[in-house]
Amino acid sequence: MKIAALLGLCIVVVCVQAALAENAANTHLLSLAPEVRATILGQTVGEGCVGKTAFYMGMAESGFAKDKGFWSIRCQDNRAFVVEVNPDGASNILECTVLKRVGGGECFKKLAD
Repeated sequence: MKIAALLGLCIVVVCVQAALAENAANTHLLSLAPEVRATILGQTVGEGCVGKTAFYMGMAESGFAKDKGFWSIRCQDNRAFVVEVNPDGASNILECTVLKRVGGGECFKKLAD
């Protein structure tokens, strides 16, 4: 009986951890048409960015960026940004030139495995 209860608890823990690892905001963006993604990401950037091209860079699998989705967005005025989509729905934005300068990678390229 104790083994069955312990096994049941382990299953619940695994299910809860899997649910927490999901990034619903990122999943939603992936489900949208490309032009809709660009519009939403442009609005997320603000600063007058009208989204022209959105590029999914991927989702980090480890470290501080684990479970965060990363998107590149090019505005119609040619400015470019990276948008970090957090599992809680919040986002962080950085200009692509700054991302490269600080050694954080490059926009419009897939994340390294």
